Amino acid sequence: MAIISNKYSLKKACLRNSKNLLKESTRLLNRKKYAWATFLAITSFEESQKLGLLHMLEANYLSESKFNKFWRSHEYKIRSKDARIRFNFDTSEKIKPTLVLGSKQEAHEVMNMRESCLYVDFAEKSISEPLKINIAIAIQYINEATRELESANFLELLQKRLHRVLKVKK
Repeated sequence: MAIISNKYSLKKACLRNSKNLLKESTRLLNRKKYAWATFLAITSFEESQKLGLLHMLEANYLSESKFNKFWRSHEYKIRSKDARIRFNFDTSEKIKPTLVLGSKQEAHEVMNMRESCLYVDFAEKSISEPLKINIAIAIQYINEATRELESANFLELLQKRLHRVLKVKK
């Protein structure tokens, strides 16, 4: 994927998709389809994370190759929720931003939960069916996806306002 020419449209599409997935997740929760609701909530969460990746690319905290890798990876999008930027100073007095991701183990747990909500699988003579998810787990993931979507919306609005203010001052 080359650097995106229209990041604004991509951000809008990610936000819209995240919002729609979350809305459907809530509908499924109300219909007591907890596993499907959980699956869509986690997917909504991932879509919201794409905005954070775009912001990190714009701020040059991610190279294009890392951005492409993270964009295509469920695990990296889940881990980017807890991403932090660390600034390292070397002896030549150059500041080097380094992206530090969240826990790989937690990301695996979330992705295993997502996969086990929807798919039948087999291994070593046993068949696993989609998990029976209770309402508390479904609500937990819906709440996390809601917070992430609200955060993504807020950051996008803040960025737009900053751009507007900076353009006026020029």
